[in-house]
Amino acid sequence: MLRSRTSEENNQVAKPKERTEQPIRVSQLWPKLLAADKVEAAQLLVDQPGYKLLQAEWADQLADLSYRLEHSAKTMEEVNFLRGQLAAIRTNIGFEEDLAEWKKNSP
Repeated sequence: MLRSRTSEENNQVAKPKERTEQPIRVSQLWPKLLAADKVEAAQLLVDQPGYKLLQAEWADQLADLSYRLEHSAKTMEEVNFLRGQLAAIRTNIGFEEDLAEWKKNSP
């Protein structure tokens, strides 16, 4: 038979600590670039003229890999490799948008 706890036993049960500080936000995709003390550096990176050139290169690579995936991939291994490359490039292309969203939602 189960017995219920006495009020003294209930007082001895560990209570969770109350959080007084804001939880630290960590980006899943960009943990180093969007760290609290690195957001300005990430913004400087995006503001560089060369960043737009890099995005143009990624767009060209995306088009090329998409074409190769559709028209010339012969084995499942090659298909999976191209899909991985496409996913990585799409992630990189989205960095500027991710940064803007991160800054908008930061406290």
